[in-house]
Amino acid sequence: MVSISGLYDIAFTFYFATIMAHCTGSGLDHTLSLASFAFVMCVFLVDIIRSHKLVFGFFNKSMLTFLIIVFLSILWAVYPKYVFSRDYSNILMEGPQMLMISLALSQRIKCKEDVIRYFKIYLIAIAYLLFSIIVKTPPSHYLSGVRIGTVTGLWVNALAKLYCIGLGLIYYFLSKAESYKKIPLLIMAALLILFTLLTGSKNGILMVVSITFLAYFLHGSFTGKVRIIVLTLILGTILLYLMFNVPALYNIIGYRMETFFDIFTSGNGFAADSSTSTRSDLMGFAWTMFLERPFLGWGFANVAGYVAAQGYFIITYAHSNYLELLADVGLIGTLVFYAPHLSAFGKFSKKIILYRNKDMLNCTVYAILIVILLTDYSSVNITTVYYWAIIQLIYYLARYTEYEECNR
Repeated sequence: MVSISGLYDIAFTFYFATIMAHCTGSGLDHTLSLASFAFVMCVFLVDIIRSHKLVFGFFNKSMLTFLIIVFLSILWAVYPKYVFSRDYSNILMEGPQMLMISLALSQRIKCKEDVIRYFKIYLIAIAYLLFSIIVKTPPSHYLSGVRIGTVTGLWVNALAKLYCIGLGLIYYFLSKAESYKKIPLLIMAALLILFTLLTGSKNGILMVVSITFLAYFLHGSFTGKVRIIVLTLILGTILLYLMFNVPALYNIIGYRMETFFDIFTSGNGFAADSSTSTRSDLMGFAWTMFLERPFLGWGFANVAGYVAAQGYFIITYAHSNYLELLADVGLIGTLVFYAPHLSAFGKFSKKIILYRNKDMLNCTVYAILIVILLTDYSSVNITTVYYWAIIQLIYYLARYTEYEECNR
């Protein structure tokens, strides 16, 4: 008979796979998403009924407090119709799901070994995501300059962040795997790097290089640090060579990197790279909003309302987690949102930097957290459940490793 923990593991594997690879929101994808969420909730409810216990810790409290601020922001919103708008805010759909999945994870995760198990489940879901993209993408797309991966319903920058997280987890599992088990992990790592290139995401390339460098730099001795610096430079050089010399990759990412570099060399890059220019404008709007109302912001999803009021050619969010949050819910809401991130960051920093603990698990997860915090400047993940799930797992690992340190 399958235990309640085993049911959780099956349900979450199904759930993570569907929210990554089947998120178009229509047809079979929508049915699978609803079914996987219902599966997790059924196991969760059975667990509560059987154990007569609901785990409600710091992470859950932080998420609930953030959601309360978001929902209450309609009371002070400058553009209240945007707070719960189906076009510009999906908080009514995603908010309750975020909280319930957070509670289910809290109920399941009880020790460091559970966290590692769920890192494996998360990596399995990313592997399924890759498989789904390969199966669904027409071969002609690889040669026509189409950015690969959007068949899943995820935008390319979100895919790149998932690939980066997967790559970091692989680096840990490679350090523990027996020789024959390393081959599939190395193949998956190569595929993650390749498909990051195929997303056409500039941030994705930086994330791949950063996660590789940080994971091994934090873990290595002095000679190891020198070695990874050299290897990172080689990796970066290889990626640039491929982008500019393989026609299929140039059509997807190479020309985008050229115009990006033009910003720093000739100053004309913004004219050529409309994507970068638009993002810069949107971030500027959000920063202006924050300066005007710094404590509680303008109301959730109100960057879109402000942009519309300015008559900008596109009505959308700020394309930056930090600036979107600062503009929408101010300093208070932003600090509540990032409280688990900062708690985990502090615990890992103390263990790895202060106590010089070189455990590969802590180093790779710390590297993932650093890359997430850095790339949140240029991406928005406020209501993305798989984003919150990996942060929750990272937070739990930080908490359990701190507990181990205190009890030595």
